[in-house]
Amino acid sequence: MAHWICSHCRESNEDTFDQCWKCGTRVDGSADPGFRPDNADPVAWPPRLIDCLRCPGTPMVFAGRKRFHEGSQALPFLLGNLGELLVNR
Repeated sequence: MAHWICSHCRESNEDTFDQCWKCGTRVDGSADPGFRPDNADPVAWPPRLIDCLRCPGTPMVFAGRKRFHEGSQALPFLLGNLGELLVNR
């Protein structure tokens, strides 16, 4: 297999790659301004804009996370499982 060496970071790349997998520099040495490595900080990524499925064109807004308890707290108590009343979800 043929390889080419990146002129920016000196990483070895396969001949089938058009740009360096590590820094995004192209074969001709020009930098790709839109390159973002896989291990980049996810906070710096732009947020995903998702439209509502029921009303197209209306963006969805993050309202928080919900944590639900798995099952009823009353029925296990009646059956003798007192520990279920101490579960905080």
